[in-house]
Amino acid sequence: MEAEEAKEVVEENKEQTEDETKVPIRICSRKTALEPASSSTSTSPCPSSDSSFSSSSEEEEKKKKKRQKKSKKHPDSFSRSRMTTTNGVIRCYKKVLSMFKKHGSMKKAFAKINVDRNTIARTAVIAELAITFPDTFKDLLPRDEANEKMSAFAQRCRGAITQEMAEIITLKKNSGKLLPIVYKYT
Repeated sequence: MEAEEAKEVVEENKEQTEDETKVPIRICSRKTALEPASSSTSTSPCPSSDSSFSSSSEEEEKKKKKRQKKSKKHPDSFSRSRMTTTNGVIRCYKKVLSMFKKHGSMKKAFAKINVDRNTIARTAVIAELAITFPDTFKDLLPRDEANEKMSAFAQRCRGAITQEMAEIITLKKNSGKLLPIVYKYT
């Protein structure tokens, strides 16, 4: 029966003209996939391991494979680290300040640096005091930085700011020399 089907397929190939796009399909009992028949194959009913059996369209598809684009690094994939020193707090504040001047938005600046707004807001007192009043800041520096938490040091800095210092800091915030983070000084 398979021999008869193979003969029919060969006869259909002979009858078919070049203009027609119809391709007869050969069904093999040994394979589950359907294969297009070509005139260059042998008259055997079903080649089991014929590696030369491939149409020109399959070869073109293999050649036209597109390269995949490189994946972008997502901001969520970066690891976060705690700011454990006063220098780290000041450095981060200055980065955000420069991005704020560049982009004009605190939200965009925080997103670029990949830092939370509250992180900067809670430790902003330390950086503002270090930038505007370096002498007062040096007097307040902790003797043992490893044991004192940043939140406790920020509280001490907030307590050291006088009314005149608060006015100067507010003027610098309005002029754009400091981040416009609003909080109570006293």
